Amino acid sequence: MLKGTRKHPRMRYDIISILLPIIVVSLLFTIISIAPFGSRNLLISDLSTQYLQFFAELRRQLIHLSFSSYSFLISIGDSLIPVYAYYLLSPCQGQFKNVGFRQKEM
Repeated sequence: MLKGTRKHPRMRYDIISILLPIIVVSLLFTIISIAPFGSRNLLISDLSTQYLQFFAELRRQLIHLSFSSYSFLISIGDSLIPVYAYYLLSPCQGQFKNVGFRQKEM
């Protein structure tokens, strides 16, 4: 009989520990207007520091038809194949949108 009554408080803490962070983050996203509750996005800081440089390099390679698998864009130089696979070739990226833009418009 004691085992059955002991399990209830444990399950209650588990449910609270899951729901409380979800509620707090949802409230913060709503207050700050971050997606999906607003027009702002968390990826803005990554766009200018990572994605934009990688997309600019991909654009340059596509326009000039000079594909290189190695670049000094990454610290002291590294292979671009993992960068393309991880950052640029995701189907959610819409990766070829920026090919028509001029360099100064990016």
